[in-house]
Amino acid sequence: MARLRAPARTAQISECPPARAAIATTATVAIEYPVFVRAVLSRVVRAAFSVAGAPDPDAERRARLLLVMAAAMLVLLVLSGATIPLVRGNAQTWLTLSPIGVLAMLVTFALARRGRADAGAMVLSVFVGKGDALRGVRFARERNAGKQADDTHQ
Repeated sequence: MARLRAPARTAQISECPPARAAIATTATVAIEYPVFVRAVLSRVVRAAFSVAGAPDPDAERRARLLLVMAAAMLVLLVLSGATIPLVRGNAQTWLTLSPIGVLAMLVTFALARRGRADAGAMVLSVFVGKGDALRGVRFARERNAGKQADDTHQ
């Protein structure tokens, strides 16, 4: 069971007018987890975000940065895939971003864990470039559709 620490005092600005802003203190309580839980979480996170097999320290740093970027992008892509409604207008965007993006981030994550930062960055750049290219294609289609509509009205 989590033990509670002594209340810490933090400062907050009260709801007074700006000219008379006063600082009021409130008590906050932080949760302290048992040593076993902290040790298990620390080992799991350290094992998931470890880089092995990098040829030099610079490649290891780049791989570690790429690893964190891929993990953050993976979380964001999964959340966007879960929240974007799949309707006729955005099906191409959903298919490009969510399933293909999650697969690309998993490959980038796996390459970065093995110290192959250059290969992982290439996979990441291809995914990002593909999204930009599809956005350009959609913009061109919309522009051409607008021109065709104008031509039919004249």
